[in-house]
Amino acid sequence: MKKMQVRILAGALCALALAHAGAQPYPATARMPVQDSYHGVTITDDYRWLEDFSKPEVKAWVAAQNKLSRAALDAVPGRAALEERIRGLLNSRSSAYYGLHLAGGKWFAIKMQPPKQQPLLVLLDSPDALASEKVVLDPNVRAADGSLAIDFYVPSPDGKLVAVSMSEKGSEDGSVHLIEVATGKQVDVVIPRVQYPTGGGSVAWAPDGKSLFYTRYPAPGERAEAELHFHQEVWQHRLGQPLSADRYVIGKEFPRIGATVLSVARSGEQLAVVANGDGGEHAFYLRSAKGRGSWQRLAAYEDNIKAAEFGNDGWLYLLSNKDAPRGKILRIPLAKPALKNAQVLLPQTEGVLQHMEVNGGKLFVSALLGGPSKLSVVDLKTRAVREHRAAAHQQRQQPEGRWPGRSAGAGAELYRAGRLVAP
Repeated sequence: MKKMQVRILAGALCALALAHAGAQPYPATARMPVQDSYHGVTITDDYRWLEDFSKPEVKAWVAAQNKLSRAALDAVPGRAALEERIRGLLNSRSSAYYGLHLAGGKWFAIKMQPPKQQPLLVLLDSPDALASEKVVLDPNVRAADGSLAIDFYVPSPDGKLVAVSMSEKGSEDGSVHLIEVATGKQVDVVIPRVQYPTGGGSVAWAPDGKSLFYTRYPAPGERAEAELHFHQEVWQHRLGQPLSADRYVIGKEFPRIGATVLSVARSGEQLAVVANGDGGEHAFYLRSAKGRGSWQRLAAYEDNIKAAEFGNDGWLYLLSNKDAPRGKILRIPLAKPALKNAQVLLPQTEGVLQHMEVNGGKLFVSALLGGPSKLSVVDLKTRAVREHRAAAHQQRQQPEGRWPGRSAGAGAELYRAGRLVAP
């Protein structure tokens, strides 16, 4: 309802502004042709010069356009009242929480809190105790102009530290900052070149919390400048050590634009899931708990595995489309990690599998049933399955965030339809 009100008011404001602007001459825009040839076809762009805002003539053109717009908007009768009403509607939204993680007995979450420009990282006693909220990191405080944003975060196993990737000015060029949860202070080093839009970024803590694995893009000079943002490797950082002591783990064989997602089992096994660009193909690399042996490629692109999750029961769970276009769930014993040893835990059904999470002895799987969806909860000991079906008008249900090793409470489960919203 609020969105509809905002659209109606904004549309009315635009219509009035256009009516007042119509009688005014627009500033002249010079044509400066630039030609490019693509596959033998010549394309002419008359206005590419406007892309370089550092040039005085571009700044002058923008200033003239703004002057025209300002005159038209300021002349609209009742504009101030419309602006106040629209601003009030936009800022009156309830706060929303998402990206939940459970660590050290506390819940971490990203909170959207209008009218703040950027989401912040908070700590909760439980998802039902929003009054317990404590701010861990507010990028709006660090950069009042809203230019600093959280890309992603991963708390340490004991919840005392949190690794937060932050980037400036919408660049998504993120460096990882290590934040002490109790004080909100930055500790240790800042790890650069972890996140970039081409392949994203990822961090996974070692089970003892004394080191973390992270994706790393090449530093200047390590590759040609044009290739710096198209290759990822995995490195390990030990707390208290300088960046120069970080060591390479895997990645030289990964493809160009190979987006990598990292995870570490509580028993110490390390997993790197490498997407082959945006084509939906994934390769899976696994290393033993001791971390001394070489990595093995558990699944290649042609094996059609889409996702993997460590359980706390000695199994690795896989979402597979191999001979199952709607998806099935497999599991592999970590003691004998090979696809040939996979067992079918959940066969293909009528729904298209979208997402899965392993949590406290249960497997949560969301599936799309045309428009509506369902959430299946599989007991990993008995293999009993319970289903929760969403109404046709509801959003897709899926497990919210990560909470390794335990559920929200004694026998409780947390899943969502949309987002967790504060009253």
